[in-house]
Amino acid sequence: MDPKVHKEVLEYFEDAHNVKQKGHSEGAVAGYIQGERKMLFLPAHLRRSVTDSIRRAIAKWVKIPYEQLEPTSTYGIRVYYNQSILETHVDRVETHILSAVYCIDRRYSERGAAEPWFMVADPDFSGSMPKVDLLPGELFLYESAKVAHGRPSTLHGDYYASIFTHFRPVDWPYTNMDRVYGVPPNWEQASVRQEL
Repeated sequence: MDPKVHKEVLEYFEDAHNVKQKGHSEGAVAGYIQGERKMLFLPAHLRRSVTDSIRRAIAKWVKIPYEQLEPTSTYGIRVYYNQSILETHVDRVETHILSAVYCIDRRYSERGAAEPWFMVADPDFSGSMPKVDLLPGELFLYESAKVAHGRPSTLHGDYYASIFTHFRPVDWPYTNMDRVYGVPPNWEQASVRQEL
């Protein structure tokens, strides 16, 4: 992440997180998210800075012009607390094509050597399950509607704070129905069906 933007976001987070009434509790989601969590909303200028910085990083990663990426959402700072689990999942085909997890801050247990709360791709395109320990100020870039991802281990620590940002290519035509009912091009031709 751009160090200047990260410094500003981290300062905002430290102030907002210390005020217990800031943000709203999101709670668990059956079969998907366990544990306590809270969303801290970002001021508009910080939301723009975060989105713009990550948009540039993703455009460089996928080697397309910055203008060809349409921002679809930049959530506020989501804070997960001790004992949280985020099961692996894929995101929405309509809006969450090229995505980033931006680690703002984290505080692991000081009682012994707590294992990091790894971000995983389960599996990735090679069939393995890589895991990444994101440090504050780092980005995890991924194709979130295609690659199953999450944090399926238990968080052992005070909190983990991050921002999720999503983009799609301009004129992206696909919907979830395409993922569920998609068939190869020219499927209606008998020769294509016989090859499969």
